[in-house]
Amino acid sequence: MDHRILKFRVWDDKYHCWDNTSLFLYPNTPLLKQGRTIQQFTGLIDSNGKEVYEGDIVRYRDKLAEIKYETDRGSFIIEWKWDKNQHSHDLTCDSAMECRVIGNIFENPELLK
Repeated sequence: MDHRILKFRVWDDKYHCWDNTSLFLYPNTPLLKQGRTIQQFTGLIDSNGKEVYEGDIVRYRDKLAEIKYETDRGSFIIEWKWDKNQHSHDLTCDSAMECRVIGNIFENPELLK
């Protein structure tokens, strides 16, 4: 049996900081915590050995991109923009090793502008 470690980080929308308090999960209840944004660990490590979470901003193939979870695909994706078009592909072990986490959408939103 494959045992996957589920890890999350929580951004406090009110105080603009990471919330390190406990996150409680209840059966049959949506994963919500009022006033906070919950992001999941992708299970992958970047080229510098840093854990990659959804919402991270990465340098990937000389471009900046955001790690997102796409429900339709059921997977984490790398999404970047150029020429006013959005492009994305699935985040895999190989692509994660080509990435370098340089920030996140909360603390460094200017990186994606």
